[in-house]
Amino acid sequence: MASRARNKLNTKQVASISKDGVYSDGGGLYLRVRPSARSWFYIGALNCKRFEMGLGSVLDVTLAKAREKAAAARAHMLEGRDPRFERKRQTSFRRQL
Repeated sequence: MASRARNKLNTKQVASISKDGVYSDGGGLYLRVRPSARSWFYIGALNCKRFEMGLGSVLDVTLAKAREKAAAARAHMLEGRDPRFERKRQTSFRRQL
């Protein structure tokens, strides 16, 4: 059975991981390590369909900020809203200002 723990990674681990792969922080938040880049992404399921949502590069998004973004995505999903649509809606609203 898979662990449901959250906050599995710490900043030192994130900085020291060198092997390519996908590393779970828990709660749907993952770190993808590739030869050319490291990035955060969120995996969720809405209406029984799995999706991935990019959260940003490790260079731009800290572990704490990635956790905040993943928590916001989970909150949207609990309300029955697609977090990808909500992010797009917020971005277009900011452009109008």
